[in-house]
This record gives sequence, structure tokens and C-alpha cells, in this order.
Amino acid sequence: MEVATLTEVLVCINQTRSVLNKKALANMPQGRRYSASCCPLKLALADCGVVSVGIISVQVKTRTSAQKLARLWSTEIRNADASTRYIVDLIPLLYEFRKNFDSGSYPELILP
Repeated sequence: MEVATLTEVLVCINQTRSVLNKKALANMPQGRRYSASCCPLKLALADCGVVSVGIISVQVKTRTSAQKLARLWSTEIRNADASTRYIVDLIPLLYEFRKNFDSGSYPELILP
């Protein structure tokens, strides 16, 4: 898969935010590479219940938010642990964005 443009990623993020009744973002937030809690995807979806972004999935606070994400992304929900956290796999576009961001692509989004 080619490196997605920020416009493509932002459209996907804003579609996700819309399903969760959140306002669209004008830009992707900046973040830190290799950080589950401070990567641009987590920051863009934090107010949607996403608490961290792993390599292939997001961890979500509520079952309702997890169900909406899973339905939109056509993926499954898994329990993260005995707590009230749920795991939803990333779609390929967001997985590739996360991987490429960690590799140094999108330098305009990398916090110093």
C-alpha cells in the first residue's frame, strides 16, 4: 500500500468522528512516534473514547464506542482485559498511516 496522503487520513478520521457525533477536525494533530498515547491517531480520536493506539488496533473505553467503530470499520471487538476496555482493529488505511508515521513519514506531524 502506498503512503496515504494526510487528506485521505483526515477524511477517514472525520468520517469516524461523525459516526461518534464529534466535530470534524481541520487538521491532523501532531504527535510522538512510537507512542500509544500520544500518536496523531489517538489524539484525533481521544474524545471519541480511544485511549491508546497499538500497532494494529485501538483500545476504546466504552462498548458503545467500540461497537460503532467496529461497525464503521467492518472489524471485530475484543476485550482488552478484565476491565471495561475494548480493542478494535484498525482499517488498512489507518494501520498504514500509523506504521508510516512511526517510520518518519509525515514529518509535519512529528512533535520535537
